[in-house]
Amino acid sequence: MAMFDRREWRGTYNTLTMLNHLLVNGPLSVFNEFQHERELIEDAINTEWIDERGFDCGLKVRNVAGKVLRLLEDGMFFKDERERNRKQSIGRIITGFGNSSFVDIQSETNNGRDSSVLSDHQTCENDRAVDDHPFVEDEHNTAKLLLSSST
Repeated sequence: MAMFDRREWRGTYNTLTMLNHLLVNGPLSVFNEFQHERELIEDAINTEWIDERGFDCGLKVRNVAGKVLRLLEDGMFFKDERERNRKQSIGRIITGFGNSSFVDIQSETNNGRDSSVLSDHQTCENDRAVDDHPFVEDEHNTAKLLLSSST
C-alpha cells in the first residue's frame, strides 16, 4: 500500500480487502507489519471517489478501510475477529473428487433431514459387489487386459 491514487479506487479497495483477510486469517506478523500504514489507511477513509455521474465509488473503500483501521488499533477487536473467523472455518470440510466424497459429506451434514435420497444412493453403492469389478477375475468374468497391444 505504498502508493495511494484516489482515481484508482478499485486497486485500493482490493488491497484493503486483502489486508483485512490477512489480518483476520493470516499470521500475527501481518498485524505488526502494517502498524506503520495507519496514516495511509486513514487517508483512504477520508477520501471520496465520486465519478462523473455522481456515484460515490469510495463507500466500499471507506467501509473496508474503517474495519482494517479498527483491527489495527483495537487489539481486543482484532483478537475477537480472528477467533470468530477461526470458529467459522473449523466446520468446513475439504474433500476430493468423486462420489465417495459426496457420500461422506451428505452423511455428515444430513442432521436428521429426510435421508431417502442418501439411503438410496448408499443402497446402490452397496449392491455393487467387488466381484462385478472388471479387473477382478472369478468364475464368471475373466480378466482382460484393457490396454493390450494389438500386434
